[in-house]
Amino acid sequence: MPKKLRKFSVDPYVLQYQNSFLGFSSARTHTNAYNYLLGTAGGQAIINPEETLVAIRRVLHILKKVTFRGGRTLFVSTQPTLARLCRVVGEQSGQFYLAKRWVPGLLTNWKKSREHIHKKLRPDPLMQAAGKLKYSDLQKANYYRGVEHMTRPPDLIVRLDVTPLYGEPQRVNVPLISVVDSDTPSDDVDYPIPANTKSLRFYHTLAHLLVRACNEGKALRTELEPYGVEEHFNLSNIRGVDDVA
Repeated sequence: MPKKLRKFSVDPYVLQYQNSFLGFSSARTHTNAYNYLLGTAGGQAIINPEETLVAIRRVLHILKKVTFRGGRTLFVSTQPTLARLCRVVGEQSGQFYLAKRWVPGLLTNWKKSREHIHKKLRPDPLMQAAGKLKYSDLQKANYYRGVEHMTRPPDLIVRLDVTPLYGEPQRVNVPLISVVDSDTPSDDVDYPIPANTKSLRFYHTLAHLLVRACNEGKALRTELEPYGVEEHFNLSNIRGVDDVA
């Protein structure tokens, strides 16, 4: 039996404490954001915590289903304040991550982008032997450690910030989960999570939930594999949503 993970409760009051409901100035509100706003206060957009909670539950359920099926998720964030958190989420969940910069063409030009990544990951041995390898080259190699073993496009992408992906997930039909603020366009996002993108407390809570959802999906897959019922298991009956809230 897989190890039972510690219960972690999230409700609208917790989200309020984390200031996840504070959006940007109402003058900057994007038209897509009106669906999940409560209104404005002091010229600032107010995000409905109930909408945030529903979105989180939906995303966790999707993550659990994807990992249960053996799918792989790519976590993306290029903000310096979230780079370490993105790496931790990827490492603790056993998924892929890009915590420094998005590689243009990573999804739409898979072969070329893989060649570029492998070139950065493996510095020139002649330069290395001559002692002319720069520290910046080693730093750039670390940018791609999270996708070093990614041999095919991911089944799901989770974007923690507003890193531009240039519509690549849509072109290759990869679902995109993204945290969106009141000023963020979400036309290319399949599963938006409306929240304050400046609240680090909210991001740490979300990171904990994302890791747990991935690990629960893998644990359930491991538990059921010996019984040979994996292909016939009804994924809609997984209680991944109610357990995390």
